[in-house]
Amino acid sequence: PWSWLQDPGEPLSAETTLITGLTDAAVAGQAIDDGIAASLLDRADWVVAHHAVFDIQWLDQRYPQFRDKPWACSMAELPWRDWGYETRSLQPLLWQHGLFSNAHRAGDDVWALFNLLSQEREDDVGETRSYLSQLIRNAIAPSIRVAAVGSPFAAKDMLRERGYRWDRLHNVWAKLVEISAVSREQAWFRAEALPEPRLSNVDAVARHR
Repeated sequence: PWSWLQDPGEPLSAETTLITGLTDAAVAGQAIDDGIAASLLDRADWVVAHHAVFDIQWLDQRYPQFRDKPWACSMAELPWRDWGYETRSLQPLLWQHGLFSNAHRAGDDVWALFNLLSQEREDDVGETRSYLSQLIRNAIAPSIRVAAVGSPFAAKDMLRERGYRWDRLHNVWAKLVEISAVSREQAWFRAEALPEPRLSNVDAVARHR
């Protein structure tokens, strides 16, 4: 993996040093090579991360010219719990596959995720495929964003229990579902006497933004 340090222009917090092991001396004068980073992004068909909602914000801000790139999230778009894993967090998943890495360092995390996604298992039709292959297949599939527009504040607990999350950007409770699940969500809103949800199509470019 390509990896760089970046001098933040101010002292690192004690927490950052504790988590990453980096010191002010280690990052002094360091900078990401934007030319190389941009060339890697430019040639990429997909950008993959194990928490795309977090990473995509930083990348969009630094490299806005790549905001039309499709993203795949290995944390959210692989059925880890259906596969028998207790958590979607990267480190425990690595351990349960007999792998390990130094956590919270970008280069190590990238290489660890690469090795995790190289693992194979049968998909839902019985074909043996790599995790990456299954991830991209899932990410390509269109999904529907169900937004609880107009729902009262008192409904927040049951929305959260059903898997809806607060979307700070749009100030609404929402979740992504497969097209086949839309009718079930609409029926649930009607059964709970909630306003009809707003539906919108979401693709891999917009899904995690």
